[in-house]
Amino acid sequence: MKIKSIPSKWLESNGCRLDCGPYMSGAFEARMAIAALNARKDSLAELTAGGLSGIFKGKMIKRIFVQDKTRGVPFLNTSDMLESDLTHVPRIPKKISDTDSGCYLKPETILISAAGTIGRTVFARKDMEGMFACSDIMKVIPDSDKIPSGYLYAFLSSDFGIPLVTAGTFGSIILHIEPSDLAGIQVPRFAPQFEDEVDVLIKRASYLRTNAVNLINESRARFDKFGDGILKEQQQYPIISKVSSKNVISRLEAAYHDPAAEAIATRITKGKHSYVQDLCKEVSLPGIFKRIYIEDAEHGAPYYSGGAIFCLEPIHKEILSKKTSLFNDVKIQNGTILIQAFGQKGGLIGRVAWVGEYLDSACTTHMLVRVIAKDDSLSGYLFAYLSSDVGYSQIIRLPFGGSIPHFTEGQIANLPVPLLDEEEIKKINENILNAMAFRDEALQLELDARHMISQAIVEGGR
Repeated sequence: MKIKSIPSKWLESNGCRLDCGPYMSGAFEARMAIAALNARKDSLAELTAGGLSGIFKGKMIKRIFVQDKTRGVPFLNTSDMLESDLTHVPRIPKKISDTDSGCYLKPETILISAAGTIGRTVFARKDMEGMFACSDIMKVIPDSDKIPSGYLYAFLSSDFGIPLVTAGTFGSIILHIEPSDLAGIQVPRFAPQFEDEVDVLIKRASYLRTNAVNLINESRARFDKFGDGILKEQQQYPIISKVSSKNVISRLEAAYHDPAAEAIATRITKGKHSYVQDLCKEVSLPGIFKRIYIEDAEHGAPYYSGGAIFCLEPIHKEILSKKTSLFNDVKIQNGTILIQAFGQKGGLIGRVAWVGEYLDSACTTHMLVRVIAKDDSLSGYLFAYLSSDVGYSQIIRLPFGGSIPHFTEGQIANLPVPLLDEEEIKKINENILNAMAFRDEALQLELDARHMISQAIVEGGR
């Protein structure tokens, strides 16, 4: 339970709101710190293209999804926009998305989650251009003639900006904010040189992330030939096929005998190939354990949920004590490949993540298979294959179980891996390692930019 005493003036200045949220978020402290600055302040509505019209959510549209990529537009919700890999986002028909064309993303748009978990912020990148951001996402369009877009993003996502964004939250079951709640946020203005320095860091981070996406997609595409003519843009449902009685002795589930997955596996094993276990020094799945959370990070490690590790900026849930059983088993290290082993098809199950520098030595859920390559010359190659459409087709046929489908580390270990020629393996591996280095650098640049703003406010301005 959190307890806080506040002066009655705070109630008066906040429209006599009696719910505790606005007073516990730190918004008043942030406002007072900004008000005390010896610097100009502009309201957010004064800094956006078209004033208040530059802060909008969009219409509520019918959420009808399509399988055919040629007929659909990538659809982002408040969770999807946070992810580092957007290849798995659902698609809506273009005729529906065209009814609210303002929600098609443009680079440098600031996206803020406006429903559910409020205040999560993303700077739209080049690789996100043309995607459709749903009405639960607030879009803020900076006026480049008035403020550098990267600086505005860094402020809104900083320790001082987030409390101001979340201060207007309302609702009991599903929390919301509206454009009018953000319009009056006071944005401190520092020397142009300082704002430009922050802007450069954010835009450099955006550039690096787009380059990372391109390198990863290019590497995954090398495996597409194994799915040519099998993995179709438009899949006909229901899928009906015949299976020999010999093939159902070990597995009876229809999903395991997916004809497309079986055809791809046959193509892979007919050529030069190996198996995951032959290329790795470890393929493991920790057992269930009781979590012991503490407050002192020196005696534990940050603990991340399964969903968090797929995000651009993973946010840890708690600090996991070193006294926790299986602590060393759930600890992860740089270069590890993680595969979500539990969940429903179409969700996170089968999704692949990379452990970069930011997650090094952290802990995460037991529901992720740990795949550690024999050496750095194979780790990027393995990631590219397992996270490709061809690799996903082999993973997603594995789950078994009724309530919560899942697969084992042994099943992952026995997956066939195509071996391309040596030069191609080297190129793919290099691309992936470079991409992951770009992601790590981009995250650090964003953290540095936010720190610069927070430090400037704490010091009273520049």
